[in-house]
Amino acid sequence: MSVEVVTKETIDKNLPFILKWSKNPKTNGGAINPGWKQQTEIDRFLELVENTPSILNDARFIQMESIEHDISYLRVKARLQSMKKLSGDNKGAPLQKEYTTDLDEVVPEFSRSKLEAEPFSIFTYTSKLFLKTNIEKESFLPHMEAILAERAGYSAENIGMYGIKNDNTTSTDGIHQINGVFKQLQDIASTYETNVAIDRKAPMGYFKDIDASKDLVKQIKRMITQFTKQRGKRSKAKIYVSTELEGLLIEEADQRPTERGDNLYFDDNGQLTLWGVPIAQADFLDEPDNGFDEQILMADPDSIVFGFLNEIESENDYELSAKAYLSTVDVYFDVLILYNKDVLAARIINIPSAVIDDEETEEENTSSQTSTQEDTSSQTSNEIETPTTRNINFVINDGTDAIQGATVTIGEITGTTGSQGGCTLQGVSDGENSVTVEAEGYTTKTETITVSESDTSFTISLVSA
Repeated sequence: MSVEVVTKETIDKNLPFILKWSKNPKTNGGAINPGWKQQTEIDRFLELVENTPSILNDARFIQMESIEHDISYLRVKARLQSMKKLSGDNKGAPLQKEYTTDLDEVVPEFSRSKLEAEPFSIFTYTSKLFLKTNIEKESFLPHMEAILAERAGYSAENIGMYGIKNDNTTSTDGIHQINGVFKQLQDIASTYETNVAIDRKAPMGYFKDIDASKDLVKQIKRMITQFTKQRGKRSKAKIYVSTELEGLLIEEADQRPTERGDNLYFDDNGQLTLWGVPIAQADFLDEPDNGFDEQILMADPDSIVFGFLNEIESENDYELSAKAYLSTVDVYFDVLILYNKDVLAARIINIPSAVIDDEETEEENTSSQTSTQEDTSSQTSNEIETPTTRNINFVINDGTDAIQGATVTIGEITGTTGSQGGCTLQGVSDGENSVTVEAEGYTTKTETITVSESDTSFTISLVSA
């Protein structure tokens, strides 16, 4: 066995070695003690895990029997009807055989959607020489096959979310082969104004833009309200966000130890939730694709269907002419929003370009304190005027009855009405203030109030949406 003497450079650069003897590699003076080292190396490549599927793991999976797969829907709406005669000589008597002519029949509603699987593939070549000399030797091929299959899963999710079908493109990028979830939501949004005129609870598809530079909690709560209004299954929903947006929400949650603390918080399992809806970070939202801006998605994942003709298939074949092994992964799939009411997205705008670190914040605070001290020292006996603040009482109704659960907001101060429609906002400044009132099932109302010593109680009426 050949050995190599340990050098000071070996230790200073933290290079791997095995110490055969001498407990301390250096003397007290820093010199190298006698010894030798044997170079070591792991026997497997370390993988850099960049992205993993998220909604693909949560969504509904359908095993397709052919390239085209029909999905049939059955909807039955029924109301119990009286089994007594309501008029005539025998009014109040039980209906007999003629009941079918007196009652309304329940008519089932049928509809159909279609999954159309498109073919996709990933491949790579591994030379025969590399297979003999790499650290994994022959086991490298099944390892690479597993890596490709895993990456294919994330790529399928990315296409399933950002895809826009374009039959005229010459690009081989799979993102142009199917219409993904966001494109389907755009199509829903394009008909929303027409549909909502017929059904006020029609699915919206896309909620209005969410401004990341403003109160995120307030805006996402409005998105949850819309999701509920369009009959979405809130109890089964998740809110999918990017890593950056999740960080902003965590920072927001940390700043709300009391105010709105029951709305945005970490549950016992460490899950960030807003109004009881789990917030999940999704890797596919970190890298918007195909012309889409950053998105936020609220969905019952069971209403998003990924249909696969077969499971993701992978194989290795040796090609003699290339003297290399061909590793391929093939998959046929399509994606479909099953129930439009259970999926809602919004575009994120004005995302902060950078986060100020602690040192910069400390410097700014120091500078601010210095400036404040200078301003204070320049003042004489003049007192600093402090704005007068008051506790303001609100009653929210629909013109007749009290509205419970309405949100009343002035600036950063927010309250929620109780069973009598009342709430109190503390610390409201004298003078004109803009107040916004929101409640599920009602049109949001904003008006200006003037607060003074004699004006501390206000009644605001909302109109049904």
